[in-house]
Amino acid sequence: MKYATYNQKDYHLNIRNDMLRLRSNTPDPGFQELIDLGGNKHPNLYIKVVAIEEVNFAYELDFLVTYRGKSLVLIHWAGISWMKMRFHYLVWIVMM
Repeated sequence: MKYATYNQKDYHLNIRNDMLRLRSNTPDPGFQELIDLGGNKHPNLYIKVVAIEEVNFAYELDFLVTYRGKSLVLIHWAGISWMKMRFHYLVWIVMM
């Protein structure tokens, strides 16, 4: 999962054609509501495209989970609900 620090706040990050696309769940200043290629609006999903020079810091997080003595690399995190303590994820098993 990639992230970027922009205006002292961390955002999810996608990199496309040397431009950084920041994603937020809140309508932060300068962010536009996401409209996909089919013209569908996505409520509570906001996007802002910025140049590399505008970002303070960009980073990627990878997770290694140990479960019952086996190491698992978390390759996709579909969602998490901390309030209900339910975890939804897909893992790729890597023998280490």
